[in-house]
Amino acid sequence: MEFVMPDLPWGPAGRRGPFVMALLLGLGPGVALAAPPSLHLPVDCVVGETCHIVNSVDDDPGPGARDHRCGPVATNGHKGTDIGLGSVAPGRLGVVVAAAAGLVVAARDGMDDISVLTPGAPSVKDRECGNAVVLDHGDGWTSIYCHMAKGSIQVQAGQSVPEGAALGLIGLSGETEHPHLHFEVRHHQEVIDPFTGHPAAAGCAVAPAPLWQAPLPYEPTIAYNLGFAGEQPERVGVRAGRFADNTVSATAPILVLYVDLIAVQKNDRVTLAITDPAGQPFVTSVVPFDQQGWAQWFGLAGQKRGPAPWPSGVYTGTLTVERPGQGIIASRSVQGTVR
Repeated sequence: MEFVMPDLPWGPAGRRGPFVMALLLGLGPGVALAAPPSLHLPVDCVVGETCHIVNSVDDDPGPGARDHRCGPVATNGHKGTDIGLGSVAPGRLGVVVAAAAGLVVAARDGMDDISVLTPGAPSVKDRECGNAVVLDHGDGWTSIYCHMAKGSIQVQAGQSVPEGAALGLIGLSGETEHPHLHFEVRHHQEVIDPFTGHPAAAGCAVAPAPLWQAPLPYEPTIAYNLGFAGEQPERVGVRAGRFADNTVSATAPILVLYVDLIAVQKNDRVTLAITDPAGQPFVTSVVPFDQQGWAQWFGLAGQKRGPAPWPSGVYTGTLTVERPGQGIIASRSVQGTVR
């Protein structure tokens, strides 16, 4: 989600001090860097395995949205890189770290972790970034870390931090539908795409000069969550970790494989399949996206239970996403236990 600088209360009662604003504008003291900062991944995770880049800086200056490869992993007007965990299941609260050495110029904690899609969720107006930290890297460079977990912020304004220092944990605070870090880089307030090293307004076809220290994998479509459920799952519950154990009762009314996909394009074909404990096909579902693509898509494949209980044992679910001319661009498997 976009982070608007004036929306983060800097001081007591939400007052913003002129010294802090000067730092954010690159006019005050900080960590002196003559060149753009060389960025460490701001989450302690492995991209494509334990975390995913689920939204990117929108490098399309027009009404559409394009990521740094001119692909679909961006939403219109998005100003940061979103690094997501899939769900807030136990053990999946990723550690947020400083992407480069810097001075903490603002920090906020105390906002609850709750998806904005949850019925009755409180308003986050003017606090869309949630629990957050802003670092000044000198020479007008700043980085912003949004949506961290309540009670996890480990730094305070005025503190200098080295690269890789723990700032907090990924959470669900602010204007977010799923657990992720919104990481934003600016130079004199202008949004910079860390994958291109250029302002977002320069577009996606520029010669890249990435700010990342090491190349990061690119996932053209993200299999964000995949798992088993014995009741009708929905995206909010999945992302909240409700079905994380992949365990289904033998008397459950249904047995389904769910998938939470990001950046599905028109003409893609998604296949969901389940094999039973004996290795026999249980169900296969093929979904062609002939009419349109989706920024986010949630789907199911499974069966309703008859009079007998489900056979106990381990079931295997598989997902494949095929794209014309490219073959399989995403695949993932998961095991679920019926008992």
